[in-house]
Amino acid sequence: MNAKPAPTGHGAERRREPRRIFHGKVMLRLGDGQTVETRGIDISASGIGVECPVNLAPSASCELRLSLMLKDGSIHPVTLRGSVAYAMLSGKYAAFQVGVQFAGSAREATDLLARYLAA
Repeated sequence: MNAKPAPTGHGAERRREPRRIFHGKVMLRLGDGQTVETRGIDISASGIGVECPVNLAPSASCELRLSLMLKDGSIHPVTLRGSVAYAMLSGKYAAFQVGVQFAGSAREATDLLARYLAA
């Protein structure tokens, strides 16, 4: 997958890595213990975009649980850690579009993510 160069100016693309469409269920557990069911939009090695029914505060830490299907057809549950980079109301998704930047995830999870992205 080829990454597009980041445009400049208002609304510039924030992501610097190639991303892959990801429409699976993503369970977000926030720092206060609240769990929110979201739906993936896309994913990269550094973060994920999700459709979320509630607005999340920028910088909020969270744990994300999702399943990745690898090239061989095997499905792997993965838990990743991150923080909310942005949240905005989206008419396209009739929900909040939330970007989560990964940080502090276990190596096994990031290795599985890398294998998923390489497929």
